Amino acid sequence: MRRTISELLPYDREPQLINPSAEVVEAFLAAWVAGDVEAAAARFAVDGIYALHLSADLLQHGGEAVGRNRIAEALRYFGSRFDLLASRPANLRFNEDIVRTQVEFRYRHRLSREVLSGRFRLVFRVRDRQIVRADEYHDRLKVEAFIRLFAHPSNA
Repeated sequence: MRRTISELLPYDREPQLINPSAEVVEAFLAAWVAGDVEAAAARFAVDGIYALHLSADLLQHGGEAVGRNRIAEALRYFGSRFDLLASRPANLRFNEDIVRTQVEFRYRHRLSREVLSGRFRLVFRVRDRQIVRADEYHDRLKVEAFIRLFAHPSNA
């Protein structure tokens, strides 16, 4: 079950502390949490890049997804395998076209029903009100161990 943005993105920020690049990132995060993959992917430039810094050997969409269509495909793939139980950005920071945030998360693997939780970091580069690159950094050892135990196709 997807939750509303107010349930999953409740964090404080002063309205005057936002900039156009941060607004684009917030719109991406809101669309993702709402389960609207197409709206989330639309925040990327046509040739945008989403880099998930996890092993592509373990996770089908680990590594870089290049282009808006591939990004949407990667987001759909993730959404088909995990339920988003919680997602809370914190410490949103920006410097012109670079936006950084940490995300506290809880995902439930649909097949095993096991829960993965923790924090990851996102670094976005925005140009002309479109995301041109996003880098997602997890605790790689923890996430890859979870995938080996519960989510890898060999364990299905």
